[in-house]
Amino acid sequence: YIGVDATGTKALGNGDEGIKVFGVTSSAANNVIGGSAPEFRNVISGNGEEGILLFGRQVMSTTIQGNYIGTDKDGLRALGNAREGIEISNDASQNTIGGGNISTGQPCSGACNVISGNAGHGIYIVGDHNTVMGNFIGTNVNGTAAVPNDDDGVYITLSEALTNTVRSNLISGNRGNGVHLGTSAAHNVVRGNLIGTDINGTAKLGNGGAGVYNEANWSVIGGDSGGHPPATCADPCNLISSNSVGITTTWGAEGHTTILGNFIGADINGEAPLGNQSHGIAAYEREAIISQNLISANGGNGLYLYGEYFTHGYSNTVQANVIGMTSDENEDVLYMGNKGYGIFVYRSKDNLIGGEQDGQGNTIAFNAKGGVVISTTVSTGNRILRNSIFNNQGAHNLGIDLGEDGVTPNCNTPEMVNTLKLSLIHISEP
Repeated sequence: YIGVDATGTKALGNGDEGIKVFGVTSSAANNVIGGSAPEFRNVISGNGEEGILLFGRQVMSTTIQGNYIGTDKDGLRALGNAREGIEISNDASQNTIGGGNISTGQPCSGACNVISGNAGHGIYIVGDHNTVMGNFIGTNVNGTAAVPNDDDGVYITLSEALTNTVRSNLISGNRGNGVHLGTSAAHNVVRGNLIGTDINGTAKLGNGGAGVYNEANWSVIGGDSGGHPPATCADPCNLISSNSVGITTTWGAEGHTTILGNFIGADINGEAPLGNQSHGIAAYEREAIISQNLISANGGNGLYLYGEYFTHGYSNTVQANVIGMTSDENEDVLYMGNKGYGIFVYRSKDNLIGGEQDGQGNTIAFNAKGGVVISTTVSTGNRILRNSIFNNQGAHNLGIDLGEDGVTPNCNTPEMVNTLKLSLIHISEP
């Protein structure tokens, strides 16, 4: 017990870190904190700084497994450390937090760490090639109730934060974002996580901010699912539901975010609504790929592409998504529509929605305000190709609305040059 009393139920914190591994000028590699068997578990809570700090470029290949960091000995109640649960900084690299996979419906056990109840981020990383895998971050040991970290569940930031992996974790109940990829970070991967739900993937346990907030370059959120959204959400699919917003991505110096094969606003089976409060995806991006996602039941738009006078927000590709339906595209299920538009484009140019090839089109249906809207005269050069857009509602009852003002008599005006090509149109009785 590090920072708690002998009963493991009351804080008796050390003034600084619970555990500090320091390696700036000399090697501090191959450490093990905890282990996959219960008798190796540390309870690291109630301390005056971080629960665990790995500091310096010589700190490599440390493994942190099977610990309770920020909770009592039972993993049920907060006894938070005063800062982060775990911090990896100053170029510490190739370290592993956890190491296994979570299992739907099962409590945190084995290599899984419970990292909850801390006053800062659950995990904070400024380093490269670190792995966060198979942990419960922001919940109790059973994955059924929030024990929130006061900031983000996982925060990865600055130029030293390269090629880190966040995979197969339960990241829910935190007061900030679930996962935050910060400015200047690059090539980080977020894959196979439950973000904003319970361990079953069927009940709300949202983070206070975005499920994933991305300010970094070349980030990958999710993974390929064979050209269309998966039938159920399993690794590499992220389940991102019940948060303030599903995914917010704002490009850094280069952009190029990939959002691929996720469920955003649905349950793990793609059949029931667990909507994010606002948009499914809000993308202030350039050259992003948004593909093969199920984006349904969110409180705002399914996808919101926005920019600012051409300096941001352009040349994004949106293909093979299902927006407003169940994962099996059941037309008898009417309650999965997003509360706003399916896709809303605002001050964003040269985007491709759909494509020329078979399978590149999006299915956009049952959304409350409309299918696709291109708003304002500066949203030029957008192409809407070979999508299936049907049964969307709204004041103007249009599948595609150029200008957010109802029927456009001539869509080939200089102010609003958009290319429209639909290979499949569903028309239903009013």
